[in-house]
Amino acid sequence: MNNFSQHVPGFRSNTTWKKVVAVIYYIMALLMLSEGWGMCLFALSLPFLVFSFIDITHYKKKAIPLKNALIPFILSLTIAVIGSNMIPNESKTALNEPVKLEEQSEQERQAKSAGEQLKLEQQVNLELKAEEEKHKAEEEAKKSNSEVKGQLKVHYIDVGQGDSILVHTNDVAMLIDAGERGYGPGVVNYIKDQGINKLDYLILTHPHADHIGGATYVINAFDIGKIIMPKASHTSQTFENLLTTIQNKGMKITSPNPGDEYQLGSAKFIIVAPNSSSYNDLNDYSVVCKVVFADTSFLFTGDAESISENEIINKGFDIKADILKVGHHGSDSSTTEQFLKTVSPKYAIISCGKGNQYGHPTQAVLNRLAANNVELYRTDESGTIVATSDGKTITFDKKASPIKQNAPPEQERKAESTPKTQPQQEAKSTIKSTPTPETDNVQEVYITNTGEKYHRSNCRYLRKSKIPISLSKAKSSGYEPCKVCSPPR
Repeated sequence: MNNFSQHVPGFRSNTTWKKVVAVIYYIMALLMLSEGWGMCLFALSLPFLVFSFIDITHYKKKAIPLKNALIPFILSLTIAVIGSNMIPNESKTALNEPVKLEEQSEQERQAKSAGEQLKLEQQVNLELKAEEEKHKAEEEAKKSNSEVKGQLKVHYIDVGQGDSILVHTNDVAMLIDAGERGYGPGVVNYIKDQGINKLDYLILTHPHADHIGGATYVINAFDIGKIIMPKASHTSQTFENLLTTIQNKGMKITSPNPGDEYQLGSAKFIIVAPNSSSYNDLNDYSVVCKVVFADTSFLFTGDAESISENEIINKGFDIKADILKVGHHGSDSSTTEQFLKTVSPKYAIISCGKGNQYGHPTQAVLNRLAANNVELYRTDESGTIVATSDGKTITFDKKASPIKQNAPPEQERKAESTPKTQPQQEAKSTIKSTPTPETDNVQEVYITNTGEKYHRSNCRYLRKSKIPISLSKAKSSGYEPCKVCSPPR
């Protein structure tokens, strides 16, 4: 045993600590059996290989035969080679672990990359699926809207040189403007004749008398859900009376915000103007809205002129509509070529008074409508016009008006110089203007900063300044009627 221990590294001397270290090492080498024979043999052979190599290099100095050094070296080298060759075949070895870790790391990176790719693909698929579902929902909604029950009726009420439009479907109704004050009672009666006892919305597009004059009668006659008016004021008595009536009724005014959408039974309407807080002309404050009923649509423009029209286009609102209520009674300051092409209507309605002093509608607008193949209806020729939509098609209760050459305003004024009775002037109007004691007092005319005459709103002398004033006040202040525009006397 002593002879064997002399060949075992760590036991070749009688040094205790070397023996302890050797025992610990050999125990650890034997424990490597759990990792496989290759690692265990390699670990056991290493001390023999190292010390036998030292013996070979120092055999003379140690005075030992060379063969006694060579035999252990060859044996230990052989065992080390055998063990190392066995290591790659073992499933789990300490020596192979760094390689495996590197391989595992690469696999993890590949797996992670594949996972990210899969996650991205899943996200794209989810987005595509969501887009599909959205498109499907829109198609279903469109289909559902197309099959909507009931009808939408739009009444372009003939109130002479003014605007008043009743929109209703089933039990939901909206009135846009109410004409001059004298037409107020007639508008109320007309609405009641349709079996309507409540207005869900009242839109007063802007503060001019030919749009808000009759509103006091309407507000007093009906329960109204919401009154929508622009943030624009007027010095006229008509406007002040309107505000007083709203206040006495305990109601509030809702300001129009472009993009706001309201439900109107199975229809809806969207506000698209005004888009600025300040304009030089009250007309551009006009509330412009689009009513959508299934696959049909209607655009109502009040007296909005080219400035407001351009703003609507620049904001990108969807204003394509089947029917366009032509702005400002057919004035050439509205319904620009670009606006008309953007709306691309099949039909157009012009609300104006027969033989009016303004030359409305102008020939320029009529030419634009004709050039764009728009079928025209006019209240001055047909009276009140009712358009009915079933959600797919629109029908009218009147025949379209031929687009013909308009007589120049001078000829119209000359023709009007012959006195006519009220029934003759409004022969085709469904609603007659009812004179009231206050009508003359609230009739509006315009003056300038320096002039001595009063004018109609479209007179060329109002280009530099345009100050509204009641007719009675203008006359009492010494202003004389303009000979060019021939305002009321």
